[in-house]
Amino acid sequence: LQQSYGSGVLADGRLADLIRRVATFGMVLMKLDLRQESGRHADTLDAITTYLDMGTYSEWDEEKKLDFLTRELKGKRPLVPVSIEVPADVKEVLDTFQIAAELGSDSLGAYVISMASSASDVLAVELLQKDARLAATGELGRACPGGTLRVVPLFETVKDLREAGSVIRKLLSIDWYHEHVIKNHNGHQEVPF
Repeated sequence: LQQSYGSGVLADGRLADLIRRVATFGMVLMKLDLRQESGRHADTLDAITTYLDMGTYSEWDEEKKLDFLTRELKGKRPLVPVSIEVPADVKEVLDTFQIAAELGSDSLGAYVISMASSASDVLAVELLQKDARLAATGELGRACPGGTLRVVPLFETVKDLREAGSVIRKLLSIDWYHEHVIKNHNGHQEVPF
């Protein structure tokens, strides 16, 4: 640059500083949190379970949801078939998880679930996140860029705030989730109030 165009001051000054900063810190200046309402995740799982002739996810009781989600989280195959056709609002949710899997936690901070009320709300996001990582990498053991996003339940109603402690205790009593939080998030579960 300097020899070709006689721009030595620019090349040795601010441009060189910018190049060094990008090389050292990368292009990420601030991590972005994603946020979606829990009902959108239930709608997405409804579309998937209905397509797979498993019933309607949102009609199941909490224990059945937790059993299904935990079993799928422990599994090694994708849940969402490539051939599935879904409504635009469900596609938007699946696309968001796909992009998050491609960007990873180097660029993204947390996945916040608004209107969270149950342990299944958190596991639903973990399952959709896992499925998107499988689609992005083609295999379970291969990591996506930067790892998984922290899943942060946001309890917003008075009833949900009162029950938040028991929901988090239930969530952390699930072996898969407890191990996941220790392995991927230094044993920390974020719960904003």
